[in-house]
Amino acid sequence: MHRMAKRGLRKIPWLPPESWHKRNLDEPILLVPRIARSLRPVRVPPNILPVNHNLSIVAADRVTLDEIEEMLSSKEANEWMQAHAARLESGFYSLTTTLLRQLPVQL
Repeated sequence: MHRMAKRGLRKIPWLPPESWHKRNLDEPILLVPRIARSLRPVRVPPNILPVNHNLSIVAADRVTLDEIEEMLSSKEANEWMQAHAARLESGFYSLTTTLLRQLPVQL
């Protein structure tokens, strides 16, 4: 940072918008890309901290991560997402936490 031009320096350092300090890194999570052509969760192994702008999903007490992954990977979930998600260019969709919370699930 000492070599950066003065005009590019900020008085307040940038911080990510989401806090991850309370997340247990000993457990795997699912990532869902915010911009995608289909609803396709990606499993992240334990002790890996994703530092990008994807949606992170952790397992609750009543369902396992495998069940959540299976549900999100289903044909029905993908069809629902394509019918309800905001459309972007070139066949991509904008996926948000609000959209995923509205997804009808059968767990």
